[in-house]
Amino acid sequence: MATVEVPLQPGSDRGRGDGDRQPRAPQVAVVPSRRNLAHLDEQHDDEAANQQPRERLLDRVVNYSIMLLRGVRKAATFLAILLGAAMLIKFMTLADETLAARQVPVLVHGNELLSTLRTVCDSHACQRYAWELQASLDVYRNPCRSLYDFVCGRWRRGAAVPSVREMAEVRLQREALQSVLASNSTQSPSPADISDRVAGLVSSCLRARRNPSELRAFLRDRGVLPHQWRSSPHAVLTTLVDLSLNWDIHIWFQLTVDSYENASTRVYIARSNVLEKRADVLRKIGKSRKYRAGVEGAFRILGLLDEQIPAAVVRKSSLDALVSALLENSGAVPEMGPVNLHLETMTETFTPAAPAKAWLDALRAAVPPAMNLSEETFVHVQSTRLLGTLNSLLEFASRRQNDVAEYIAYSAFLKIGWMVDDWNATTRDRPLYFMPARMTKRCLREVERMTGLAWFSMLSAPHVGGNFTRDLLTLIVPDMASSTDIIGPSEASVPLDVLPVPQPSFFAEWVAFKEAGLELTSSGLYDILRVDGVVRSRFWRRERNLTAEPLLFSYPFFHTQLHPALNYGGAGRLIARALLGLVTTNASEATEEIAVSVALRALRGALGGHEDAITNSATVDQLFFMASCYAVCDAEDSAGTARRACDAPVMKRPAYRTAFGCSPSAGKKSRATHVKFIDFSH
Repeated sequence: MATVEVPLQPGSDRGRGDGDRQPRAPQVAVVPSRRNLAHLDEQHDDEAANQQPRERLLDRVVNYSIMLLRGVRKAATFLAILLGAAMLIKFMTLADETLAARQVPVLVHGNELLSTLRTVCDSHACQRYAWELQASLDVYRNPCRSLYDFVCGRWRRGAAVPSVREMAEVRLQREALQSVLASNSTQSPSPADISDRVAGLVSSCLRARRNPSELRAFLRDRGVLPHQWRSSPHAVLTTLVDLSLNWDIHIWFQLTVDSYENASTRVYIARSNVLEKRADVLRKIGKSRKYRAGVEGAFRILGLLDEQIPAAVVRKSSLDALVSALLENSGAVPEMGPVNLHLETMTETFTPAAPAKAWLDALRAAVPPAMNLSEETFVHVQSTRLLGTLNSLLEFASRRQNDVAEYIAYSAFLKIGWMVDDWNATTRDRPLYFMPARMTKRCLREVERMTGLAWFSMLSAPHVGGNFTRDLLTLIVPDMASSTDIIGPSEASVPLDVLPVPQPSFFAEWVAFKEAGLELTSSGLYDILRVDGVVRSRFWRRERNLTAEPLLFSYPFFHTQLHPALNYGGAGRLIARALLGLVTTNASEATEEIAVSVALRALRGALGGHEDAITNSATVDQLFFMASCYAVCDAEDSAGTARRACDAPVMKRPAYRTAFGCSPSAGKKSRATHVKFIDFSH
């Protein structure tokens, strides 16, 4: 490195004495040259440039860490404040409810409930009801605020069965299974005995789980199995109409044909809920492994060979995509329904792919000849978009009939394939099957649907006095009380010759009962008053008796040894609500309010005496209102339906506030409900 020698300036040793001065060699300072100085400056700048990003990154990390810690501290403080406020509110609510509960003279603790019930009823059924009701009560809830929280509070948290209604249904199913076992243990069941005939149907259903031959025969007769399609150009429409009218299998639409007293006939075409739900599912799992496994198992049961299944699955997937596209594209078409028009006008306007003659041939093949059908027959169409999608399907079927046949066969299998427990298929070493408990429950329900009133012979229903139901009927529809009666299940009589002749297999019996549906209906086997309304109400006639289903007169809704307050609060309220289905179109909170009012007035009439004296009996009214709420307890009430059915009809009622000692401000005056055949002044 080049250097420059620079001598030190004189006087640089100032401050030292003259005596200290020693002669020495001249000192030389080595100073870099300008060129070297420039090189050093560049090197220093490069090092500084390399260090600056690291320093900035380190500073940024430190700053972000500090900001993050500050945010965490603020969030923790905020959460602590929220948690403290929530705990304080909860504590204040519990304290308020506890104090309010102590101030209200209600049946809170178990011993008080049992002792109170003993004062009015000391039977075994009352004691059992008291213990079960006690297990459902939440004594820390205030009934003046919510009867549902008070009566059903602990039921919602600890019940193994979702609802009180389902608990009663399970008991009836167990009783029916016991009757089936007792009938099977008999060496020679009597074919002339109704209960033995019905028990034989259940046993046949349970035995038919591993035999899909009858299922395949049924689908083959309908012409919907692959390669078994009919030669008719309108076979798709004929099959869809036949499945909907005769077999309750609504693949694309739901058909109803009604005949009126003036000999006129009307056809109703409604949307198929199964189709819409199925399309929603296919949009989610249309290409999943679960979807493919289910399709493969179904086609294997339907008789396809292993080498035919992959191609069938591809065709089925394509049809599913087509159906989904048709339903999605229909949203862009203006909706004109519901409309009423002649059959010929409907076909010319909405279904040109199926002329009026094709519709008439399909309908006449599925309904009795007595129904007069013609091109002038009125058709009530719920949705014109539905007819548009149907026309597109029929146009596609004219070119690819076998593909549509496979689609219909698979859809029909989804509806009735429950009869095959073991799907006879193993996909990816995972068998597809229905659980035995689910199969048993489905068999019981299906046989009940098939036989109607004959099903009641399997159950030991109590004898119900005529006053219990007649009082309710008189309060709701007085003009029906003279010509109609509601009888209990034990009082129903079923003519044996109405039931179809026993068949060699359950599926054949199922088909026979479906074919005899009109005969069973005309004989009154389906005039059943149920909790949710009357089965097939369009066939019901007012001059006939209505048989209440066993569920309405089963424990805990009804028992001959229970106090009338419990019977009218449970079964009375449910029967009144079901009867209102005969005279009202839509159920609502007003329907529930009317049902409770009718049941309460019927109770007071049954107890006798003056109404004022009965109203002052807080114990009886407490039991009635608690029973009316206990009947609708539901642990899975996510929509709040059970809560509204319990609270809305009673919380504003003066008799309720008096019975539970609520202050007048706990509820406003009950809303007046004006119904011409009921007086709700009390």
